Amino acid sequence: MEYIELRDKLNTLLSNIYNMQSAARLSEFWQGELRVLLYIYLHSDGDSNINPSELSNVIHVSRARITTTLTSLRKKKYVTMEMCEDDRRKMRVFLTSYGKNYIEERKSEVDEQLDAVINGLGENDILEFLKLLDTIIKIMDN
Repeated sequence: MEYIELRDKLNTLLSNIYNMQSAARLSEFWQGELRVLLYIYLHSDGDSNINPSELSNVIHVSRARITTTLTSLRKKKYVTMEMCEDDRRKMRVFLTSYGKNYIEERKSEVDEQLDAVINGLGENDILEFLKLLDTIIKIMDN
């Protein structure tokens, strides 16, 4: 296959993945509000030092976008915020029990989809896929 055909095939297959409903649910999990909730869930130990600036830096979105997202999550009662005791200019973000339950339910749905992929491919193919995906990430990160 010629280079242009390879590029077009890659583009078509990636496009097909993103057009799938199940991929849309996965994609939603790794961006926007769910991405913020997931980060807080995975990196909070109850004594949260997570603040909006950290979220902005880690998730690679503007501070304004994080502020908007946190406002929405607070309205939905998924997170609470309070001023840092040692620096009153900073806010700390906490996951509520409602938010924790919500992200755990969504994470469970994603885990089921990923389990189906792993079971469908089998151990050898999934290991090869993970190796290739890791290589793609390294290439695109440069």
